Amino acid sequence: MKKTQTTLGGIEIEIITANEIMSGTPIESYPWYDCFCRRALYEDMAPGTKVTQVGCGAVPVRLITLWTECGVEGIGIEQVLFCSDLATKLIAYLGLSEHIKIVHGDESLLPLSEDVVLYSPQAKLKLKLQQQIRKRMKRWQGNY
Repeated sequence: MKKTQTTLGGIEIEIITANEIMSGTPIESYPWYDCFCRRALYEDMAPGTKVTQVGCGAVPVRLITLWTECGVEGIGIEQVLFCSDLATKLIAYLGLSEHIKIVHGDESLLPLSEDVVLYSPQAKLKLKLQQQIRKRMKRWQGNY
């Protein structure tokens, strides 16, 4: 009999991680947490900047580190209902509900008042998404 290897996908890993954090494991143990902290500082966003992340997942670590490292508030948009519900619970558990909001949906929910839009690598940026953003953002910089 041939052995089969079971691997967990990104969603499964995030669900496990979110539940571990809400069971007392420090968020700093999240894979790549330190990398996201450095990235937040590198992005050099001023406090008061408003950020939306498309595809924030069940553990919106990028939004969390932008708040903890830079004082940048954010909205996470997640298409998978279970993940958006779990992310909302995680943000509440961490005491960040005043600074980070999670919304179930897709890029069509992009607010008009945000300064920056970020994408999860799994959000699969497509031409349709780019066109939606261009239409919805107050300022679109660059020649596209």
